Amino acid sequence: MYLVYRKAVYIIFVIIFLITAPIIVLYTSGYRYNLNKGRIQKTGILIISSIPKKADIYLNGKKVENKSTPAEIKNVLPGDYEIVLSKDGYHSWQKKLPVYENFTTFAEKINLWKIASSTQLSNSIIETWQASSDDNKIAFKDSSGLIGILDVNDNTFSTIDTIPAGSILKLLIWSNNNKKILIQYVDGSINHLLVYDLNSNKTQAIENINYNNIKWSKDNDNIIYGKNNLGLWQIDISNNSNRLIVNEAVVNDYYVENNYLYGLSDKFVYRKNINDKNSITENIKEINCPSCNFTPNNSNRIILQDSNQNLFIIDPNGQTQPISAKAKGIDWLNSDTIMYYNDFEIWIYNLKDNVPKLITRFGQPISQAVWQPQGRHIIFASDNKIKIIELDDRELRNIIDLADNVNIKFLEINRKGNNLFFAGTSNGQAGVFELNI
Repeated sequence: MYLVYRKAVYIIFVIIFLITAPIIVLYTSGYRYNLNKGRIQKTGILIISSIPKKADIYLNGKKVENKSTPAEIKNVLPGDYEIVLSKDGYHSWQKKLPVYENFTTFAEKINLWKIASSTQLSNSIIETWQASSDDNKIAFKDSSGLIGILDVNDNTFSTIDTIPAGSILKLLIWSNNNKKILIQYVDGSINHLLVYDLNSNKTQAIENINYNNIKWSKDNDNIIYGKNNLGLWQIDISNNSNRLIVNEAVVNDYYVENNYLYGLSDKFVYRKNINDKNSITENIKEINCPSCNFTPNNSNRIILQDSNQNLFIIDPNGQTQPISAKAKGIDWLNSDTIMYYNDFEIWIYNLKDNVPKLITRFGQPISQAVWQPQGRHIIFASDNKIKIIELDDRELRNIIDLADNVNIKFLEINRKGNNLFFAGTSNGQAGVFELNI
């Protein structure tokens, strides 16, 4: 009997081994039994990270215990998962993503945005607002005639000048290197032109300014251009001298780059070499937009806009087809990527692809829109709210309300992408505000 008992125990253990060994091998190899599909499947992996870290992770409503971002979640059965990241003091993030057999699904560097209220920096009513191209400072004019600068790095205000009551500000623009500001205003019948130097904190008055449509040089912050009925003039503000560089009428708008005058007539965008007196005017593109203005940019494209929301993007070398669209505002991510928006749409246009991409349509008018500097989100104002939309188009794009009960006139974000600055009203109070996001 003892030998029979031992043989039975041996056989039972062999049977258990033959059953469990493949299961263990399959389990350690990442296979699991899928109750929903009634079969064994190879699992996948989820890799999730967030900014900031240590956000709780929920899969299909269940919290993943003992894990927070950043996390690698192994042995996840294939299927679609509703992923939610949650952290105290921040808006939650949610998206449905698929997990496939023997495949890794990534949801990395997810930005979680702060739940915060705006802070009033000034009660000034802002009438003109111009951010420097490096996003470090904002030049503005308020309703009292004060022209000043807001430094978005330390939230300090400084005064440039105060123009007389009743005068009309015609120009407030930064030089190409953001070291100087050009200010033009009309007081009665007198035309004033001032240059403010941020390094010296001094304002220089430019004399004999019988010019209109004044612009900075792209290459030298001591050079500005202006036109009159004689043609186009170059003004050296370092010695207050001028010279006529094109002795014929410059029609409508213009700009100068790399020794070429780019102009806009009633029918054509054209260019002319300003260093060659014998050069022939070259028509680049026929265009029906006599009220358009050139929009400064650092790309190799010509950008034109008018007050009727007409936008034209033209390759001066004719290698790509021009783009025409409806847009009341634009913002550059880099020299190759532009975001433009109209009353109800936001688009992205990559100059290399030459194909505009619709990001969203809204039922309420969009008043302002800017890139978040990392390039994965766009911030915009609509329906008395400041919203942020992600550009990850897997499933639905997340749209989060960062602030409500606001009326935005001007909107800007600092270079770090963590502070919004806006002029308008917030909770019934008018002025300039900061929102830490």
